[in-house]
Amino acid sequence: MTNLKNRASKAFFWDIVGNYGGQVIIFIISIFLARLLSPEDFGLVGMSMVIIHIFRVFADMGFASALIQNQSNTHLTYSSVFYLNIVIGILFTLLIYLGAPLIGFFYENDRVTTLVEWLSLLFVFNSFNIVQGTILKKKLAFKPISIILLISQFVSGGVAIFMAFIGYGVYALVIQQLLIAILNTIILWNVSEWKPAFQFSWNEVRKITGFSSYLFFGQFLNQLFKQMDTLTVGKLFTPAVLGYYTRAESLNSLISKNSVSTFNRVFFPVLSSLQQEDERFEKVYFQVLDIVSTIAVFSSGLFFLIGDEIIIGLFGQKWHPSVAVFQILVLKGFTYPLNALMVNAFLAKGKAKANFYFGNVRRILQLVPLGVAYFYGFDPF
Repeated sequence: MTNLKNRASKAFFWDIVGNYGGQVIIFIISIFLARLLSPEDFGLVGMSMVIIHIFRVFADMGFASALIQNQSNTHLTYSSVFYLNIVIGILFTLLIYLGAPLIGFFYENDRVTTLVEWLSLLFVFNSFNIVQGTILKKKLAFKPISIILLISQFVSGGVAIFMAFIGYGVYALVIQQLLIAILNTIILWNVSEWKPAFQFSWNEVRKITGFSSYLFFGQFLNQLFKQMDTLTVGKLFTPAVLGYYTRAESLNSLISKNSVSTFNRVFFPVLSSLQQEDERFEKVYFQVLDIVSTIAVFSSGLFFLIGDEIIIGLFGQKWHPSVAVFQILVLKGFTYPLNALMVNAFLAKGKAKANFYFGNVRRILQLVPLGVAYFYGFDPF
């Protein structure tokens, strides 16, 4: 117990360093980019990233979490999943690239087509680092993960600011996304002790598909429903309106999701290691739940009150329409960390199927606002 507690404490510390250090970097970079670029630029990238976010779960098909939850992985297991991830990454890069004209046609915007074609490369780049990152998380080795995160965000952000300054516009944001994926992969390969063997086994893959299949479908539906708002705003309104929305949503995510994401990332591998010890499992769960709920409620209330000062003071008057959206989003943001903790508890116990079915109830409830808006109308700024 003491050894696990020490490892978890170190993992927690380093994930805080990576998470909050990374968020500081992202936040500072976003201030420069918001002043250099227009709301329309952010809106165009928001339109383009919808399909990327929805299909991103196909990058690992739920295998990353399955590898963490399963306690009997072998080198053959990791190698098999590694090669399968690469094949999936290549296939989805081709699929999204070839389907880019259809996405542009949906939005009635040819610029979106070109942006999606470039962003489709993310599937290939990310497929090469999934297993390495998963192994480090399983070992609670969050120090190298955090350092890699900080380096990739700092370098990619600096390049994006420079590209925006010299007039590349929306493509500065695209380059930023691609550089993060490339740098993560290159550095992880140099840091990770694990390297794939030239072997593959469907049997090893099938051993974890019982868990990963339900997790995958759940994640896919989560992303689909999560992107509904961006998809709807992007389709019905101008790229500038979507830009205001994505600015508010990104700031809300910075607060609600990242304020307690360290608990969630460390929480899952810790609980997975205690899956056979019900009493310790329950004790750890409720201890973390108390801490996370307090932080979530306090931060949501605080940022609702100072939303106007944050957005206008940092990003400029041109982003004023984002204030009202941000205040609405931040009020519901306190539920995210609590939901994430419950999901992690289900998955750590191997109950991916039960989590999938409970998740379907949540997804149906998420359709209610869109239904109300459909019947009573959408009111832009």
